[in-house]
Parts: sequence; structure tokens; C-alpha cells
Amino acid sequence: MTKTKKYPWREVGFINRDSSGFDIEQDPFGKGAERLAYMFYEIKQKIKGPAWEQVGKVMVAKESRYIEDEESKEKFHTDCC
Repeated sequence: MTKTKKYPWREVGFINRDSSGFDIEQDPFGKGAERLAYMFYEIKQKIKGPAWEQVGKVMVAKESRYIEDEESKEKFHTDCC
């Protein structure tokens, strides 16, 4: 019998009905002792062309300064949250 890994995350929908994705700035606008703060946007595809546009208000995404890779990032959130 194979033990399946329980998915620890709860699905959360978009705030804006028109949204179909999200974008996070690459450079943090704020740096604290333990966290980095990034501008975070919900986005939707433009009607004409392959470009995307921001939908709704700017939000903030935070991440630990001590994350080295995606696996350790998930472990950090699973253990702490």
C-alpha cells in the first residue's frame, strides 16, 4: 500500500472575477530581518495580443529570506504554517 502525501494547502480563489493568474515582482520593495516583501498582482490576458494586464489593487507577497530552493520553501511553510 502506498502512502500518499497530504496536500497541506487550502485552495483560495482570486479576489477579482476577471483574474486568470498572478504576477509577483522579482525585486523586493521591502526587506525585514526575516522576510522580503514583493508587489503582487492579479492579472488577466489582454483581449488583443499575448500580453497581460493588472486587475484590481496591488497586494503584498512575503517570503522568508532564508529559503534556498522551492523544496525548502514548501517545507518551511508546511512546518511553520
